[in-house]
Amino acid sequence: MIDELADLEQWQPDWNGQFPLAAQALSQHVFRPLCGEVPDFARHNFTEQQALEEVLRPHPLIVPVKLFKRRFSFAIDGNMVEWVQVLINDAGLESIAIESLDPERVTKVRCMLGLAGFRNVSYPRLAQHVIGMKPLRGGFEEGGKLGPGN
Repeated sequence: MIDELADLEQWQPDWNGQFPLAAQALSQHVFRPLCGEVPDFARHNFTEQQALEEVLRPHPLIVPVKLFKRRFSFAIDGNMVEWVQVLINDAGLESIAIESLDPERVTKVRCMLGLAGFRNVSYPRLAQHVIGMKPLRGGFEEGGKLGPGN
């Protein structure tokens, strides 16, 4: 996250890696930003299974989650909107992302869609909540939806 205004968040994706994954990529994009310190790696490249078993699961500050996303993108009033079906460790969720650099446009589309009373929760925070790492800021789940009043 690079900025927060009211209850809106601005994100700049940093990296999207694919396996096999180089130890240098794990160091630069996983360990330095999340843990600060970089462990000594036993190999130069990792398959997904090797990275999980040898490096990620054993680390005390990292909790891997199983994530599945199905995305549907479209435009509303000139803004990119993404409806996403998500499974985080088999917990099923749905999300709407409204993308614009103008917070007023995001708020307008949010109201048009009837989402003004729903909490804005990013994937990293939601994943931490689903696995029990952190409670949601100022809210709770009600019927599986982060709805009005939360």
